[in-house]
Parts: sequence; structure tokens; C-alpha cells
Amino acid sequence: MAAEIWTEEKLSETIVAGVDELAQILMPMRGTTGKSSVYEPSNDIPRFISSAAQIADKLVFTDVGKEIGARILKDAIRCVRSTAGTGAEDTVALTYHLVKEGRRIIQAGISPMKMRTGMKAALEAAVSVVKGDAVPFDGDEDATHLIALQAGQDNAVAEMVTMAFHIVGGSGIVTVTDSPLAQATLEIQEGICLEQGYLSPRFITDPVKRVCELSRPLILPANVKLGWTKDLLALLEEARARGRSLLIIAREIDEEVKTLLAVNFVRGISQATAIEAPGFGENRRRQLEAIAAVTGATLLDEDNGGIPGIAQCGEAEAACLDHYHTRIRVAGKNNCRAVKTMRRRVQAMMDSESNADERDKLQDAMKILNEGSVQ
Repeated sequence: MAAEIWTEEKLSETIVAGVDELAQILMPMRGTTGKSSVYEPSNDIPRFISSAAQIADKLVFTDVGKEIGARILKDAIRCVRSTAGTGAEDTVALTYHLVKEGRRIIQAGISPMKMRTGMKAALEAAVSVVKGDAVPFDGDEDATHLIALQAGQDNAVAEMVTMAFHIVGGSGIVTVTDSPLAQATLEIQEGICLEQGYLSPRFITDPVKRVCELSRPLILPANVKLGWTKDLLALLEEARARGRSLLIIAREIDEEVKTLLAVNFVRGISQATAIEAPGFGENRRRQLEAIAAVTGATLLDEDNGGIPGIAQCGEAEAACLDHYHTRIRVAGKNNCRAVKTMRRRVQAMMDSESNADERDKLQDAMKILNEGSVQ
């Protein structure tokens, strides 16, 4: 393929054209009376989207210059969502006019560095005015009003979300998801919910509900690959001797261990099962640390020898495993020193993290530490 040479004027014009085209799609979504756009994925049915943040990354220009311009808007949306959480449409409008007017000023002969200095001074003045006009957020009425703005003036949904925040408290997690039902519903999930289910249907204890239920299980979080060893066998025998079930949450589980646990479970030799820890890398380790803090366990990893034993196990009131999820109900651990210490550490990391994806990963550990969420 022959190389394509772009002049400065042509590239500048094409970049601004990309900003303009994307902005004309996204800016009509601004405000409570904003319009929706119809987006049709290549492998799904068309759907209405009323958020600039949801649709911006899905739109890609085949023209390289226009795509560069579009990425200016996409990066601006990503930055404002990672810091403020909302305001994507207003960001699009501001960025569009900054690019358009900036190009006009540069074409008039003004130095780009002088223009940048002027833009920084204008930004500081605008921020000062906004802070001066800001009204402190206070009470349920303000919360409901703010949520209603984000929910398209749906006061019923706003009141339901406000109620959810009351239930989970200031450090709790509230998630809004799509529902196949016509009406909005409030679902409270007590305890820890992990996005990993049982390893085999052989662990099912309730054929009707298709779940594995464990009463007063010992909990062993392990950031190691779990293999069949004498120490693991001794742990299973000790749990059986105490009349306790056992749930192991490991980074990785050897196939031999999966088979032997399933056979022993079916034969009634032991009430021990295992799941693989959700997440990857540092995110997985944080979740395992959070489980250890909440259940009173000691995280098993290479640093402390990686040898499973009854001393490393924590406790829970109950555990329920289905095909996709594991729910662990813990009592009396939410206010212990280990949980408070880790919660402060994770919250500090969230406050200093500017990347939205990384903050979402930190939320996974926070959900475990808060022992519940509302959807």
C-alpha cells in the first residue's frame, strides 16, 4: 500500500471534521430533554442509547484523521467520567468549541503557547465561579433530585435508588442494571457475592434449586495453585473431625483436586468444596485479602509457605454456590480491625486512582469488605 502524505492544513482540517461529526451525534443527548440515538451492533439488535459515554467508544471512523479528532472527544469523556462520574455530554460540547475556536485563533496567527496560557487562565477563572455558585449536597431530597436528573426525571427510580443507599450505608455499593422485567425492582444481596460457581454439578445439595449449600463452613482463601498434598488431606480430615464443612477459594485448582473433592463429596466422606478465585493478578489478590479479613482467615500464599491448614481458615454462617456465583454470609466480622484497616487502604487507593477501570477493580474488593450490595 502506498504511503499517504498529509499536509499540516489537511490534517488539521480533517481532525476538526472528526471532532465535529462525533460532536453532532453526541451533543443532542445533553440535559434532561436530550435525545436518544439508535445504535445497531454487528451481532445484536438495535438499541436506544441516551448517554454519550455509552456510545462514544463504539463509534470508529475509517478515515484516520477523523478518528484522531474523535479520540480527542473520547479521551475527554473518559477523563471526566473517571474524575466526576458524569457530565459526558457537557464535556463534548466544551471540547468541541475549544477545538473549533482554537483552530480559528491559530489560523489568525496567534501563538499556540500563548493561547494555551490564556486557556489555563480562563479555566481557573471558570472553576472559581463554579465553586462560588456551588450548593452543598445535603439530605434525601437533594439526593433524589440528583438521581432523578440522571434517570430521565423518573422519580420512582430515584426514590428507589435513594432507599438503596439508606440500606447499604455510606460505604455500601449500589448497582443499577438492565432488567428483563417491565417494572423496576430492588434486590438486596447480603454477604459476599463472588462471580464464580461450583466446579461440578456433583457438589449440588439441593436438586430443585440446583445449588450447593454449606452450613457454618470453614473458609480458606488461597493465592496459590491448590494441589493434592498431605497437608490438604490433613485439612480435610480435621474439618470432618470437627463436623464442619469447608470452602476453599484458590487462585488455581489442580484437576486431581477437583476430582477427589467431588468424589468425596458425593460419597459423603467430606463436605469440602472449592472454587477458583475471581479476577486476575493484583485484583484477584485484593479480593482474596478482603475475604480473609471478613471471615477472619489468614491468606494462604507463597510468602507464608503455601501450606493449607486449619489454623489459616476463617468462618462463615453459611455459603451457597450455584453455577455462576458463590454467596457467603458472615456475621460479626464487618467491624473488626482487619476489615476497617483494609477498607481505609482500598478507599485511599480509589481516591488516588484516576483510571475508571482500575477504580472498578478496587470496587470488587470494597464490595467484599462491605459484605453486601443492592441492585
